[in-house]
Amino acid sequence: MINKIIPLFGKRRGGGAIPSRLLLDDYPDASVAYSLRYLRTGYIGSPVIKVRRSSDNLLADFTPEEITNGTLVSWVGAGNNGFVNTWFDQSLFIRNAVQTTFTSQPIIIESGVLLTSNLKPTIKFNGKSLIHNLSLTGISYLHSLFAVGQVIAPVSYGDWFLIGNNSDSVNGINLLSQASITPSNWGTFQGISRPSNSNINDSLQHLCTMIRDTSITANGNFFLDEVSDGTYTGTSGGLSKSIGRLNQCNDFISEIVLYPSNQTSNRVGIETNIKKYY
Repeated sequence: MINKIIPLFGKRRGGGAIPSRLLLDDYPDASVAYSLRYLRTGYIGSPVIKVRRSSDNLLADFTPEEITNGTLVSWVGAGNNGFVNTWFDQSLFIRNAVQTTFTSQPIIIESGVLLTSNLKPTIKFNGKSLIHNLSLTGISYLHSLFAVGQVIAPVSYGDWFLIGNNSDSVNGINLLSQASITPSNWGTFQGISRPSNSNINDSLQHLCTMIRDTSITANGNFFLDEVSDGTYTGTSGGLSKSIGRLNQCNDFISEIVLYPSNQTSNRVGIETNIKKYY
C-alpha cells in the first residue's frame, strides 16, 4: 500500500499546498500522463477531468483543487452521480482519454460522494473504459509504465491500461490487475505465460511499475510499491487503446504515466514522487 504523505511546499491558486516542482518537471517526455493531481507546472490552472452529471447530463471541467474542495460534489448535486467523460492528458502531446457513450463512462462521484482510494480522489472503472487517441507512430518499443490503482473486487482480465493489438508485436503494452480470478497475479497477458509476481487483490492501493526492455521478445521488470516483483515477459499488448475495459475491470485507477523509453535510471525518483502524493 502506498503511504499517505502530505505534499510539501508551494501554493496553489485559492490555497492548498502543492510541491514546488511536479513529476513531469523533473521527469519529462512522457507519452501520456493522466492523473487527478497536477503533474506539470505548465499545466497548472487547466482542468484534469471533464465530468457529466446524472441529473441533466451537462458537462463541466474541473481542476484538482475543484475536485477536492467540494466544487465538483456541489456541481453534481446530492444523491447524483458524476461520470468521467474526459481524462485530460497532461503530457505535451494532448492525448486525452475520452468516452462519450454514457453507459461506458467510469464514475468519480457516486450518490453525491467523491470516490477516494487511500484518501485521494480516484476514478471507479466498474466494467467501464476511457478510450484515448494514443498514436503509436514514432513511439519506441521501449516503454515504462507507472500506474496507481486499487482492485475493488477480482474479475477476469481487469485491464488498467492497454494499447496495441494482437498483431502489434512492437508497440503493444498492457497492465492488468489480474489475468483471471484464480490465480490473480498482476502484470501483462496476451497469449504469453504469466510471470510469478504478486497478488494485488487485497483491497489496497498499489503503485505498479512496468519497464520493458529492448524488444518484444526481451524481458523487462515489474516493481510493486517500489520493490522488484518479477520479470516482464514480452507481450503483444491489448486489443484496443483504453484505460479500463468494457464489461471487465472492477478497479479504482488514480494515475497513469507512460514513457516511450526505458526509465530504469529514473525509476526510483519517479516512484518517490508518486509515493509522496499517494
